[in-house]
Amino acid sequence: MKAPDKLDKDFLIAIQTEYATRYLEIMDIEPSQKNREALLSQQPLTACQLDPGWNNSGWLADSINIYPNRLKRKTYENTREEYLEQRKRDEKAIKEQEEANKFSWEFKD
Repeated sequence: MKAPDKLDKDFLIAIQTEYATRYLEIMDIEPSQKNREALLSQQPLTACQLDPGWNNSGWLADSINIYPNRLKRKTYENTREEYLEQRKRDEKAIKEQEEANKFSWEFKD
């Protein structure tokens, strides 16, 4: 059997749901759908460190260790506005460069 190139969407949703449920249970909060959504909006899985865990000699990990708030990296979820502003600045700079190139000429001997 060939290993999948990407994890399918259903598998990722299952991991995300389990992460949110266990996190809330540790905090002694009811893991309702509303609470899971609130948690995931504030602390998305993309801001966590994920490490595989092996208990056997197979190539597929048996477990996933999730460490919340381990990464100090920027993610789209937690810096959306900053990301969109930077994108606007980049697009503006590209347009300005294209406009400037319209008025440049190449001189040859």
